[in-house]
Amino acid sequence: MKIPFRLFVLLFHLGAASLASCPETIQSPHRLDPSLVAWLSGSWFGEGTFSNGAAIKAKLLVHLSLDSAWLVLEHRDVPPHKYAATSFWGVDVTTGQQLSYVFDNYQGHRFFTGNGWRGDSVVWECQSRTDKAGVYYEHFIYRRLSDNQLKMTYETSINGINWRMADYLIFTKISD
Repeated sequence: MKIPFRLFVLLFHLGAASLASCPETIQSPHRLDPSLVAWLSGSWFGEGTFSNGAAIKAKLLVHLSLDSAWLVLEHRDVPPHKYAATSFWGVDVTTGQQLSYVFDNYQGHRFFTGNGWRGDSVVWECQSRTDKAGVYYEHFIYRRLSDNQLKMTYETSINGINWRMADYLIFTKISD
């Protein structure tokens, strides 16, 4: 079946116009703040304490992945502590909501939302539920202290208002 040339041109332009009206084709995808990505990317070493005063040390490796769609943070406690987690920070392409998925070596997996890089910090929050604790809240605060220092604080709450520090680490950048 032959399509008349004028009908072909009309259909072509209608198709092109409908593609151009799709938000994904005329807008760049939402991304994390480039200044945060540039500053945070690299290798870090941290020292800090738990809420009981016990010392903790950890390594942090941060890099872009999947065509720069996700910032990956690989956190590894230094023995004798065993906690290890890989976090994926990104932005929902439709809503622009900042999000973080955290997977750990205890088979944990949590979903956090964030407020974005504001001033010199970003806060990731989530609400969870367990049979033992019921509903509880968690957040991670990442605060830039200097060009080569970062403070990460992990806090929990039973009501999302009053927070209790579980641990903190002050990381120093080792390499980009």
